[in-house]
Amino acid sequence: MKDRGIIMRQYRNTLSILLLLSVVAMGQSVTPATVCAADRGSVLAQLNDDVAAVAEKSCPAVVSIIATTVRTQRYMEMDPFQWFFGPGNDPFGGGQGGAVPKERKFRQQGLGSGFIISKDGYILTNNHVVADTNELEVYLNDKRHFKAKLIGTDPETEVAVIKIDEPNLPYLELGDSDAMKVGNIVLAIGSPQGLSQTVTMGIVSALNRTSMQITKFENFIQTDASINLGNSGGPLLDAQGRAIGINTAIYSNTGGSIGIGFAIPINMAKKIAEKLEKTGKIERGYLGIVMNDLLPSMAEQLGTKDLTGAVVSQVVEKSPSDGVLQVYDAIIELNGKPLKSSSDLRNQVANMSPGEKVNLTVIRNGSRKAVTVELGNRSGVDEETAMQPGKVKGKGQKVEDEKMDLGISVRPLQESEAGSLDLDKAEGLLVTKVDENGDAARKGIQPGDVILQVNQKAVNSLSDMRDALKAGKDKNSVMLLVRTREGDSLVFVEKSK
Repeated sequence: MKDRGIIMRQYRNTLSILLLLSVVAMGQSVTPATVCAADRGSVLAQLNDDVAAVAEKSCPAVVSIIATTVRTQRYMEMDPFQWFFGPGNDPFGGGQGGAVPKERKFRQQGLGSGFIISKDGYILTNNHVVADTNELEVYLNDKRHFKAKLIGTDPETEVAVIKIDEPNLPYLELGDSDAMKVGNIVLAIGSPQGLSQTVTMGIVSALNRTSMQITKFENFIQTDASINLGNSGGPLLDAQGRAIGINTAIYSNTGGSIGIGFAIPINMAKKIAEKLEKTGKIERGYLGIVMNDLLPSMAEQLGTKDLTGAVVSQVVEKSPSDGVLQVYDAIIELNGKPLKSSSDLRNQVANMSPGEKVNLTVIRNGSRKAVTVELGNRSGVDEETAMQPGKVKGKGQKVEDEKMDLGISVRPLQESEAGSLDLDKAEGLLVTKVDENGDAARKGIQPGDVILQVNQKAVNSLSDMRDALKAGKDKNSVMLLVRTREGDSLVFVEKSK
């Protein structure tokens, strides 16, 4: 049997050589396929080694955080003497009705992650991991653990900084989140479900995610690297092991990872961390405008073809922008750098300090204009009150209703109606009906909204609106300045076919 096995192996080897020679003789080379297979093996082996090296290098700087909160619980306890003497007859002065009020304290613990950003022990994490806690304890990869003190938190971005008093600690290098691209490989490290130093890998799925209603100032990196409960506050790393984000939230119907996670960009987080380390609090810059995204559909009205940024829909009275910016200004640059959207402008201004001067490039009436605004202090502003619609002027009109070529019906706003809409006086046209299948409904216009301007022209009567629509008859869409109880906004509505 042994001799037969040797003969069969020799036979197979000889047959393979003959087949290879026959292929070469026919002019067909096997080299590309062989090389390709070798290259794939080499690339996979190199990726394997690189990921392992990044994990090995980074894990010592990633920590688990146990946050303890002491809570007081009040309850009623039966006075034992009431059992013997009857309610209200306790000779030792017990409570009435057979029970006495008591209270007890209990400790509630939460688990999160964080990462060290300096050798003297500063740690980045999430606000919800450490806020409103009585005690913080940090566990390192080498099993050491330390009491930590809270340096500062910023609930509006979910960034927090804590510190442990220990020298020469391992720490992560901070990368450049603005340099990340969709498809870049990333690693997430943290303590999901208490399993410390868990490493997962994925890619950058999307950038600049906003309107997630997770924080007030949003600019998230989306990743499919697995993130679960306990990962909050841990780092999102690039292929070189640099922190490019703080893992913060997941989108899930089950509470577990479904491949949609969100991280705060490190460029935003490190600016906040610097302020927290310096003063322990955050003061934000404030422009005092309401704005919309600058969309391609606005190009024909505003002369902003192929540009991105924000369009001013309201300037708050007595704000830093009052007298400097105007409604319909398209802001395309901040300090010489192009803006991506209104969220981009809002986030950058929020990261600046009150009193700082910003240079804005705007498109006004089709021409570029440079303006400078000295930022106010957002923390001193009641934003909800400040963003209420400004005072309106004008006289009431005769009540009539007319359907316009926009899928809406309107009539002049009456003086008697202004108060119920939080307006001092009547001005503009009241939306009375909206075609539920029209573009106006899809853009969020509702009955009760007030149209102040059409294609940058004030409309206080039905004839005003007819004239404005007629003047723009060669355009496919109409730009409306709409007032609601929340404020003013620009809405672009496609004309009805």
